[in-house]
Amino acid sequence: MEQLKNFKDWLTAHRYSKSTENTYINVMRVFLVFYKDKPISEIENDDIIRFDNMYILKNKLSNSYQNQFINALKLFFKTVEKRKLETELIQRPRKEKRLPNALSKEEIKKILDAPLNLKHRTM
Repeated sequence: MEQLKNFKDWLTAHRYSKSTENTYINVMRVFLVFYKDKPISEIENDDIIRFDNMYILKNKLSNSYQNQFINALKLFFKTVEKRKLETELIQRPRKEKRLPNALSKEEIKKILDAPLNLKHRTM
């Protein structure tokens, strides 16, 4: 697809990392295959929201994938299609809140008992 090649060339020229290049190209490829029967010039915000709901959320893809999709889409339409989409209307996932790992009393005791040197044990 010519648009994907242009997008990849733009990413390379602007020194995006290879990882970012691959991620953005793969995400855009999935999106464009999803809308293979619709010209890119006719894709609107509603189509993006539909893709988000029918592909990303339905397949329970990760929050980071959803954010990568939105970022890639914004950049693709801005650089290749030369038009701006209202990506603010696209729902971004909330950041996951995870509790930190806490050591058990036994694990802490093992750590404190591990040093054999008196100086280290004192510290």
